Amino acid sequence: MPEAPARPPAAPSRRDEFSWNPRAAQPDVVLSERERIVESLGDAPHHLRFAADCLKQLPAALVRFARLRQEAFRFPLSAPLRDGLAMGCTAVPGTATATVALLRELDLNKALVRVPYRSGADCAYSDSEAGAQHALVEHLLAAGAEVVIAVPQDRDAIVRQAAWAEGVTAILDRYAGRCACFQIGQAINRKKWGVWTVEEYLRLLAPALQYRADHPAVRLVGPPVLDFEFHYHLAIFAALNRAQLALCPSFDQLGAQLYVDRQGAPEWRHWGTEMVDKCALLAAIGAGAGHEVGTAWITEVNWPLAGHGDFAPAAGAVEVDPETYADYLVRYHLLALGSGMVERVYWWQLVARGYGLVSEQDERGSVISPEHWHRRPAFAALRTLREALGGCTFSHRTDLGGALALHFRDPTGGPDRLVAWAGHRPRRDFRPALVCERAPLSVCDRQGSEAARPGMEIPLGPSPTYIVSAGGIHTLVAGSRRRPARRPQAPRPAAPVPASYRRIRDRSISGTFLVGPDESELRWLVDRLPALVENREASTTSGFPAQVLHDARNRLVRLALPASFGGWPDSAVVKRFRYDRSWDRLRTLWSHSKARRAFSVGCWLHARGEATPMPLGYCERRFLGMVIDAYYVSKDAGETPTARSVWLGERADLDPELTAVALAPELRRLHAAGFLHRDLSDGNVLVSVNEAKAVHFSFVDLNRARVRPPVGLLRGVADLVRLGIPRALQHRFIAAYAGARFRPFHYFAYRALKYRFTAALRLKRLWRRLGGR
Repeated sequence: MPEAPARPPAAPSRRDEFSWNPRAAQPDVVLSERERIVESLGDAPHHLRFAADCLKQLPAALVRFARLRQEAFRFPLSAPLRDGLAMGCTAVPGTATATVALLRELDLNKALVRVPYRSGADCAYSDSEAGAQHALVEHLLAAGAEVVIAVPQDRDAIVRQAAWAEGVTAILDRYAGRCACFQIGQAINRKKWGVWTVEEYLRLLAPALQYRADHPAVRLVGPPVLDFEFHYHLAIFAALNRAQLALCPSFDQLGAQLYVDRQGAPEWRHWGTEMVDKCALLAAIGAGAGHEVGTAWITEVNWPLAGHGDFAPAAGAVEVDPETYADYLVRYHLLALGSGMVERVYWWQLVARGYGLVSEQDERGSVISPEHWHRRPAFAALRTLREALGGCTFSHRTDLGGALALHFRDPTGGPDRLVAWAGHRPRRDFRPALVCERAPLSVCDRQGSEAARPGMEIPLGPSPTYIVSAGGIHTLVAGSRRRPARRPQAPRPAAPVPASYRRIRDRSISGTFLVGPDESELRWLVDRLPALVENREASTTSGFPAQVLHDARNRLVRLALPASFGGWPDSAVVKRFRYDRSWDRLRTLWSHSKARRAFSVGCWLHARGEATPMPLGYCERRFLGMVIDAYYVSKDAGETPTARSVWLGERADLDPELTAVALAPELRRLHAAGFLHRDLSDGNVLVSVNEAKAVHFSFVDLNRARVRPPVGLLRGVADLVRLGIPRALQHRFIAAYAGARFRPFHYFAYRALKYRFTAALRLKRLWRRLGGR
């Protein structure tokens, strides 16, 4: 019986084709869009599982994102800016020493290097190119740099997994214990890089996870997802959790290659989100990964340079000129690091003709000697950023309604710093400029060139401007192009948290408290605040004697503090805000809790030297992202009488008329500074007299207060209607409040608002008597 003919070998799949572009250091797109769709139809089960994983985790991620986005730029950072500046590096043969010298010139000690898992004639990297990357890593390590190794893949890494595993293991054997971290894979959400499904990426990750099981000191960063496609993070974390690997399937650092070059400037919006929103969403996804994942790193970002053809990683409208490239570099770093959502940014890269800070090639594409390398404006811009703000810590942000200013503080006690710029799309009537109350010490541009005589008005543009202030940052305002402002309108004042406070946070509770008590004691107090506030017996037996001062919708309790709470007063007042109604809880998904608002405004008042009990901290408990309990802790003001006792004549040492006249300009000054109490009743104004018989006022119950742009006269008058000033004193009180601007209309407006308020109050009381809530 004749033998059956041998079956011909199966034709290679089109998806296995891989073409490397050495000019742009990335693969070329081999398949057309139609061919990619056809090839992907066979992966339909993978895509369905991918979609199910994303939809399952997306609601919780969005809830965490809503909370984290509110925290962006809200808190000062303890780490200096230099800790977040890092650089991606590659080297052609024989240039490792020159590359390290450039990195030293920038005063950067963190670098990421792509090291190929194999080399040869049939690979993306030749033997000489692979040897150059290994030589660069050795030079960087010898120079004391912190090096991250990125191991890029090709399609053969999927098809021939044994070769990939061998190459990854060889790299880990060589650099484990010497390099800080390893990134396994590159742009795994781009089919041109050879990865078509999440399962294929997990096969790439498996050798590193297995190696890490035997060497726990090895640290991984990832997943290496390109662009704003964070749904891949959701799917990868879900797949890792579903696999239930016994190999510690976690990343020590959350990684992303967050490009925004297809959207223009970093501040521009894409899908309703700007760059800071994307960073917050990345951090929110990492927080719900199902296992411990460290802070977020941007492991790759750049803009392609126009006029460089195949040497640029992208072409068309996304290309920018060298000046714009330098502006975007500085602004990207400031926004990502200042927001607190990202710990580190690796710019890609140091030396590259089409997208680097330095070009090592001439116009024909030939490598030139290092002494002739061309340093682009972005090189000096990054060096200026490092020199001007490297040792400073972020303090707070000021939004000028078309321009942006980030404030930094020098931990060594030097002058405060400010960097500001105006976007490419300001309002038509907006003249981008800052007007200072006092002339700054120095002003320099993006390249580090100082202004000869910095004046009171500093023009702004897309290029960041650095300002060094004498005695702190003063009021900054934005003028109008149509008419110069006689009285510059101050921007919305920020309410940063002073550096003397520290944050505490876990899955269910978050807050900020004054540094002083031991961490364990402070945590003990925070965990038991509900019992201390609600149960007097529990507070007595715990060593924190409590006294209930007020118990209605919110509860006010005085706590005696032990001596071990060093730096804190002897007693504190804790106010518990109830969130019994569903609507109140639901609203906290997108707004701050009352305790946090009271703490933020209290810090703002206390930093300005205004009279208010010193804020000691706040904490809030959340469930499913909603606040269920919130507590605000402040220094005990003692038995200080309120303004109500003065109006009722219970204070013989204080004349009601003189007290009202003294209170009016104090409130006008606070309104001019942007403070709006919104609950200014007699019980929320404390009155005291010092040894010189001068009257002082202190303001409490700040959970409704806001810090806004300067309050107008009529808006300020509306804020005064809750004060129970006797009718005979109201005219003089309003006249003293308005000052030289007083007109009879102001008094009539006050009386009308007062009548409306009292009528609404009477109707409310009547409704409660009838059984309403």
